[in-house]
Amino acid sequence: MTIPTDRPGTALLIVDVQVGVMGPSIRRDEVVAKISTLV
Repeated sequence: MTIPTDRPGTALLIVDVQVGVMGPSIRRDEVVAKISTLV
């Protein structure tokens, strides 16, 4: 992981979980719960 010294320690994370993509997923609920926990 790179840690630049000339930038503030913030980041923007965008997680796009679309219904049409995640709907048929085998472990959908587990994946969405993990994303929710991490965010």
